[in-house]
Amino acid sequence: MTFPLKNYQEKAVKKLLYQFEEKLESSSNKTVAFQAPTGSGKTVIVAEFVKRFVEEHGNCSFMWVAPLKLHTQSKDKLEEYYSNVKTLTCSSTQDLHNDQIGKNEILFINWEKMNKIGNILREGTEKQTSITEIIENTKNAGNTFIMIIDESHYGYTGSETQKLVNDLTPKISLEVSATLKRNPNVEIDIADVKAEEMIKDKIIVNPNFKSDDKTLTEKVVDEALKKRDELKKLFEKDDKNINPLLLIQLPSAKEGEEPKRKEVEAILQKNKITEGDGNLAVWLSDEPKDTLDNIEKKDNKIEVLIFKQAIAIGWDCPRAAILVIFRESKSAQFTIQVIGRIMRMPEWKYYENSELNNAFIFTNLPSVETRIGDVTLKGIVHTNRSFRDEKYQKISLPSVYLKKRSDRKTLSKEFLPIFKKIAAKEKNSIETKPSKIADKIVVDGETKILDKVGEITTGGDIEQKLGDVEINKRFDAWMKKMASPYTSKSSDWLREALYDFLDENFDVEQLSSEAQRIILGEENKHVFSEIVSKAKNEFSKQYASDLEAKRVEDKQNWEIPETDTFSSKHVEEESTNSIMKPLYIDKKWEPENNFVDLVNGHKNVRWWFKNGESSSDYFSITTKDEETGKPANFLPDFIICMKDGSIGLFDTKSGRTLEGAGNRSDSLQKYIRDQNKKGKKLWGGIAAQNQSGDFVYYNKKKWIKFIKGDFSNFVVLESSFSRPPK
Repeated sequence: MTFPLKNYQEKAVKKLLYQFEEKLESSSNKTVAFQAPTGSGKTVIVAEFVKRFVEEHGNCSFMWVAPLKLHTQSKDKLEEYYSNVKTLTCSSTQDLHNDQIGKNEILFINWEKMNKIGNILREGTEKQTSITEIIENTKNAGNTFIMIIDESHYGYTGSETQKLVNDLTPKISLEVSATLKRNPNVEIDIADVKAEEMIKDKIIVNPNFKSDDKTLTEKVVDEALKKRDELKKLFEKDDKNINPLLLIQLPSAKEGEEPKRKEVEAILQKNKITEGDGNLAVWLSDEPKDTLDNIEKKDNKIEVLIFKQAIAIGWDCPRAAILVIFRESKSAQFTIQVIGRIMRMPEWKYYENSELNNAFIFTNLPSVETRIGDVTLKGIVHTNRSFRDEKYQKISLPSVYLKKRSDRKTLSKEFLPIFKKIAAKEKNSIETKPSKIADKIVVDGETKILDKVGEITTGGDIEQKLGDVEINKRFDAWMKKMASPYTSKSSDWLREALYDFLDENFDVEQLSSEAQRIILGEENKHVFSEIVSKAKNEFSKQYASDLEAKRVEDKQNWEIPETDTFSSKHVEEESTNSIMKPLYIDKKWEPENNFVDLVNGHKNVRWWFKNGESSSDYFSITTKDEETGKPANFLPDFIICMKDGSIGLFDTKSGRTLEGAGNRSDSLQKYIRDQNKKGKKLWGGIAAQNQSGDFVYYNKKKWIKFIKGDFSNFVVLESSFSRPPK
């Protein structure tokens, strides 16, 4: 089931297509490297790229390789994505015909096992054709062979791996990872993913820690549990049935895994969190994972998951929001992969309470950010915190922040006529007396090895007819799958559509097991699946895409925030009049830094505040996007309180950003005029530095097109500091 891609996803697909076109013509480098942050939808992007590529070229055969069990996870995702696409087939090795990957077929393989010397797929046997022969047969059939290496940072660069790749000689290889070990050809900026509200806004490390008599481990775990409970209550207040998950990473065996585990579990037990109570899960390589079933569900009762390495690669659990790190990892990439597990937003949108839009790390390590600061997550991990000066007096500035309304995630009554119209065309394809629904079960199993896992000899399988209870359970699972990616409430509308169709056309009683058996029957299941997919697709086109462009206004009487957090790219600076203590500044932007130098410590400035770049936590007014003309957020860079009580609002610009500042300037001047009519004392405008290096600002009602170097319509700011305009 395909849905409209996010803007950054669409751009990435087009860039991948362009890169592949270039590589097809090239005689040398045949690798395209694609890097995208965890949570950005890498699998969806690659799935869409593959679909469009075969539409253009055809006769392509793909091998999708991934470590651990991610190949099955990817296969499931692509099968769902291609549910109404007839030109592509997703397969495992046992599905192949004539020992080759067919035209526009994608073979999913566990890369780790295939790469091992001695593996039957690599070496081949009498019953199993080797992978090199399969690929050779594929090429001989005239198909273009393309390899997709998912999570390519994990074991792909080893010598044995490269030898195997050389033997397979794909026409083009696509490496995909959040942490590539080579320079990417196509890369997604994490800021673009955040802008679409797909991932957390910030990662906060050890917030508000204060010394006490607890041990360090006890302190870290207790604070993490406290934060988990706080987030849980915030979700409940927002009427969301989401149970935030706390992840606790143990150190390696060499660093004291077992003692640390006992210590952690003792602390958890004091808080009534144990495996026996059903709210603790343990995921270690040498232990069973029964408690992990459905742990990714938003309302799963597991509150804490203890792990070592298992979830570092590809594990998808959007409700995970808090991470405790005891491990001293030597790999920056490994650390990023782990932190990526808490980056996803559970509903792909930001919440009213900004605390729910953050992820949290609690750790006993003194240098957690130094291992990730120079790579993917630089700028998003916030370890520094500043606080508003206690002498602050409220300014109550009306602020409007436009929040993107999320895609319509729930089917509605509008779905019913769409489904009815599409289903009517397939009425004659429905078999009202389908064959029985049965499951295969093993019989006469036997093993002689009792103290460890060994082979089980069996007498084969038998088919066992399913009863009404089993049918109902299977039907509910199918309904949930078919309703995806809409919310669970959507199942009700889907259920109504299906039952109405059977009742009206075949006189089948609604809510009956007969109706469920007809829908799940082997003769009908694929028909109903295609009807549902087409109906969802049509519903998405008519309703979800329209709502996607809409935004809702978050209005408030804004005040300087009580606290703010900053990443390592911000450095601490001395200041006597910054309203936030201590002062942290990002040195990247020259105009802003020069403006800070002007206001910092100025005799006529009572205090000043560097505004944030996004979110309703910061001061915002509405403007028009310069390119599209649609409503957009405008967050002026600086709010300045003068000693005479007036408030200055300034946005610093230079170069092209100054030339395109017309809409922002007009919006800001209108805001200032409107508020002053209501009794405020506001002034300010678009600020820039002239040829002499002096700051000037534009305060006219309407923007006059700026000509490079001509500041004749601007006012010198320093002169206004002594007597701000009325």
